Amino acid sequence: MITRLLTAGSLGLAGLALWLFAVPAPVPPPPPPPPIPMVPIHQPAPAPVPAPPSSPDEPRPIPAFIHRGLDWLAAAQLENGGWGAGS
Repeated sequence: MITRLLTAGSLGLAGLALWLFAVPAPVPPPPPPPPIPMVPIHQPAPAPVPAPPSSPDEPRPIPAFIHRGLDWLAAAQLENGGWGAGS
């Protein structure tokens, strides 16, 4: 009976010793990161560029392809104003 108690006690002590030495110590948390420097979000607006003095633009001539396209549309349109194909 004493042999069993000694065996159980020695196994318990061995298990406790294994647990104490086998379990790693907790790792300390890493140091906090350095503070982020404060940068202003809004930058001052650049000085406005003065607009050139306004002058009335002379109209440019209408290109020939516009005239050809309008002539084609007028020729394709039906007398009732429709374009055919159920419209």
